[in-house]
Amino acid sequence: MRFLQSEARGVVYTCLTGNYDTLREHKYLNKNWDYVCFTDDEKLLAQKRQGIWEIRPLVYAEKDNALNNRYHKINPHKLFPEYEQSVYVDGNVDIRSPYLFRQIEKRKTNLLLPMHFCRNCVYEEFAEVEKLGYDKSEILKKQFDILKKAGFPEHYGLGENNILYRRHNEPALVRVMEGWWYFLENYSRRDQLSFVYVLWKNGFDIKSHLIKIARRPSKDFALFPHNLRLLITGGAGFIGSSTADRMLEKGYKVTVIDNFNDYYDPAVKERNVAPNLKRDGYRLYRGDICDRAFLEKVFSENKFDAVLHFAARAGVRPSLEQPEEYVKTNIEGTVNILEAMRRYKVMKLVFASSSSVYGNSKARKFSEKLNVSQPISPYAATKLADEQLVYTYSKLFGISAVCLRFFTVFGPRQRPDLAIHKFIRLIENNERIPLYGNGKTKRDYTYIGDIVDGVEAALAYSRRSYDIFNLGGGSPVTLIQMVRTIEKVLGKKASVEFLPMQPGDVNKTAANISKAKKFLKYKPKVSFETGIRNFVEWKKKIDSINLELRQ
Repeated sequence: MRFLQSEARGVVYTCLTGNYDTLREHKYLNKNWDYVCFTDDEKLLAQKRQGIWEIRPLVYAEKDNALNNRYHKINPHKLFPEYEQSVYVDGNVDIRSPYLFRQIEKRKTNLLLPMHFCRNCVYEEFAEVEKLGYDKSEILKKQFDILKKAGFPEHYGLGENNILYRRHNEPALVRVMEGWWYFLENYSRRDQLSFVYVLWKNGFDIKSHLIKIARRPSKDFALFPHNLRLLITGGAGFIGSSTADRMLEKGYKVTVIDNFNDYYDPAVKERNVAPNLKRDGYRLYRGDICDRAFLEKVFSENKFDAVLHFAARAGVRPSLEQPEEYVKTNIEGTVNILEAMRRYKVMKLVFASSSSVYGNSKARKFSEKLNVSQPISPYAATKLADEQLVYTYSKLFGISAVCLRFFTVFGPRQRPDLAIHKFIRLIENNERIPLYGNGKTKRDYTYIGDIVDGVEAALAYSRRSYDIFNLGGGSPVTLIQMVRTIEKVLGKKASVEFLPMQPGDVNKTAANISKAKKFLKYKPKVSFETGIRNFVEWKKKIDSINLELRQ
């Protein structure tokens, strides 16, 4: 697949600085082009080659990571004088088809780049950059005033600049690159703010050089989130720790906060976080989201790109006995998180809501459009209040927020007090299972891996500044069916005791997941039975470890 530079028609290149991105193997490789990665990553440099990529040290390493990266992005005529053409790609880009190269051949142009996903006016981009705190207001104002004074038009067009095709040795392009670099050195590092202006000054009509690329993964391109710096609240719990593991696998930096309370055995949470404590990019804070001084410490010591807010008092039945605790943690704690995000300009939030907000809905399946004004437990009421608080902060302060309504999550690491975990333990110990109601109540059980898929998709979602999605399994299971499935997997019959329905319990949960399928590309992959089998295998391993520790 490799060709000598002298034989190559062009070079595809990227630049990774400050461990901001992960080097990706593109799914489509053009055999007539070479592939080069500039980096300051010592591990990559020691390899000299990774897959398709020739690894080279930075040519320019004079300033901060952002400017070092931009130098390589902007100056292919200095980096690759031996090539006539180049394609720069951000580290989060995966080229999946020959579409780009076909466009290069078809359009016979010296410049191609993706059009901006949601704006065509650089002045709007200035406002967005300032709102998100991506650069200092005084620098932005100076640059804004230069464009205005020069008469740069509104709605001229705007590019994403994450993919740049150039015939980079052509004198007209060299002038553009040199002018672009001048602005990056002297004004904002946000390269979108200056590129279109420099093009305009040099007589380019940007609209004739734009190609349309979908933000969500397609057959042609995938744009992954950059190596994000994430805060996960409740990150030692069932869903939180599973999500943390996934984000670490993606190469993201993960900070976790958890209070390790005694709602259930704290040793369970300790076990969840233990494998990550020595991993690069992982940091654990032990504390409570109701403690404002604690949150101030966490936010002041870190810079976060997004918050995954999972911390909460969980459980419907306990909320009937301790409503004050639920209001304090779930509502006051959420306000504390939102306030910290506002003060420190963290502008992306994924919030863990619950199917309990639907109450005893009579709908066949629960859609996000349903009226949710009648929760039937304090727990449900707090989750509904949280959704409204998140909406308020989104509208007032520009926080981009996604609320995910989880439907009965199960799988490895499930809390010991939850039904599936509890029932398996009782059956194994030849103890009677308490079933509340007649066994016909339904739950939309959702496997933990599918939930984490949804969280990951929500993190990348940007269609709306505030949105709500159901994450469910899509196939509700009755209580009796659940017991029968466990019996099948264990190969052992259960002893069942039927008891009256408990206050706060709903008759059924059934997720309409069509919205999540459409916009998050969410698709549950693990069946209920397979999920039970996975859980049983995990539990066997944990039980074996615990037995060894006791001996």
